[in-house]
Parts: sequence; C-alpha cells; structure tokens
Amino acid sequence: MSQDDRWLTPEQAATLIRQRVGGSVGRSQGILGAARSSGEVRSRASADPVLLMADDGVVGMDMRPGAQNKGGVNSDGKPVVHHLSADASGARISEDDLLDWLARNHAAGAAITTVAPELSPHVRYTTDDELLAEMVQGLTEGRWPNKHQAAIAVAGRAEGSGTREATVRRLEGKVSKLLKTSRNISKD
Repeated sequence: MSQDDRWLTPEQAATLIRQRVGGSVGRSQGILGAARSSGEVRSRASADPVLLMADDGVVGMDMRPGAQNKGGVNSDGKPVVHHLSADASGARISEDDLLDWLARNHAAGAAITTVAPELSPHVRYTTDDELLAEMVQGLTEGRWPNKHQAAIAVAGRAEGSGTREATVRRLEGKVSKLLKTSRNISKD
C-alpha cells in the first residue's frame, strides 16, 4: 500500500458510485457490496479510535481481556465506551480499486437497467360489462332459460384468474344485480 492511496468510508464510496453509475442510494450500496465481495477492491479497517470511557474514578475499571462489561453499559444504562467515528465498522475502501472495478463492471453514466414498469389504472374484468349486456339481452330474448345458463355460456370469454365456477358465480351475481333479482329465481 502506497502513501498515495486514498481510502473512502462506505458512505463516501456509495456516493462516488451514485455519481458515476446513477440510481438510488440502495442501488449504489448494492454495487458497493458486490465490488467488495468480488475480492478485487481492497478494504481495510481503520486504526481503532481513542478509547473514551465513562469512568468517574469512584470505581476502578479492570481493562484486562474478559473483565469488561459485555453489555457495554453501566448500572445507569449509559454506554461505557463511546465511538468517535460515525462509521462504527471503521472500514475503508480503496478509491483506485473501486474506480477500476466500476470501469470494468459498470460503464460510467450507463442507464439504469432496472426500470419500473409503467403503471396503469387498475381495471378488473374489463369485458364483464360487455358480457353482462349480452347475458341480459339473451335472457330477455329467451336464448337462455336462466341466469346460471347464461353465465355458463359466456364464462369462457370472461377475464380473471379465478376458476370457471368462480367466474360463473361472479357473472351470475352481477347480472342478478342488473336485473334486481335473486340468484335462485330464473327468468322464465
């Protein structure tokens, strides 16, 4: 490692990726994770920060391994050790390695490949109205003896992911509402 290497925090690296590749913060963090896990981007832990301890001097603090409070808090619930850096892991990523990896794996300014699908208004069973009009006309003209037979006849052309029986029940219920009759009464 030369003295000229520049080391970035994970937040700085994610910002750099976002500037180069584009996309959201989550996408840039995902790309950073892929770069780090590839083994082609060096990372190192920074030197441990100064150890600040909340010790008022009344009770001695045993600093031998295994003698510290594992919970990291005193009897009042206050932290015993305070971290100075915002990045708790202290990891640093090589800027040169990251830029090289990005140049090989993600073209600068390339368009984001994941595009959200265009949303359309939710319309359920768009052909039901046409089928219901056909059912009403067929029932009034005597083509079918009852609503159930009319629903069976047109159910094959209805949209929806339900079973055929569910589609027949749905159409029969809708035509009953149109005709303001019960499902059990045929239009004889």
